[in-house]
Amino acid sequence: MRQLGRHFKRKGYAVCIEPRGAQLPGFLRETGYMPDLIAESPDESVVIEVTSKDSVERLRELSSVSETIERERGWQFILVMTNAREPISPDFPVPLAEVGELQIALDKLLDLYELCKNEGGRHSQAVLLLAWAIVEGVLRMYLYTGKGRKQQVRSPRSLVRDGVMFGFLEMEEGEFLNRMASARNRMAHGALGERVSVHDLERLVQLCRSML
Repeated sequence: MRQLGRHFKRKGYAVCIEPRGAQLPGFLRETGYMPDLIAESPDESVVIEVTSKDSVERLRELSSVSETIERERGWQFILVMTNAREPISPDFPVPLAEVGELQIALDKLLDLYELCKNEGGRHSQAVLLLAWAIVEGVLRMYLYTGKGRKQQVRSPRSLVRDGVMFGFLEMEEGEFLNRMASARNRMAHGALGERVSVHDLERLVQLCRSML
């Protein structure tokens, strides 16, 4: 909640963490629902629920809350899952990458990206897949080195979420990487027509460089 509060304050919102009573807008006081955070600006206001519960009952309750909030002009509801259950693949161990290996991969990525630009985006899919391998390699190295968890295989979203939680990634970077993870997953599972914009590819390549 504190991290979310800082994120919205940097964007110019007035933030109230765990608002109660008169701090709540009237339409919420009537429902009895108490959110974790409210962020307000002249353009929009956001109600945020931070939860690790993903039960059917809880999601049904929050769905009703979301409908109430989004009926109000200028308001929206955001649900943040902090510890949702994520699948862990038991199929194969993945040793942590060495810095030197990642640097070699980054050099190859930069060459491939230049080729992609020069040929009108022809190799964009290869750029995405190699860039994502570097992202995961760096995140796993950062999160697990020296922590006795070298063989863990986590879903891409789990790695990104943990990178944000531990302060290695900014929230905006985490949001961007989650979007890139979705594109990578679709492509890796056979969506051969998947396309990534030139702007997103450039941002992803530069993020690989800065993370490493």
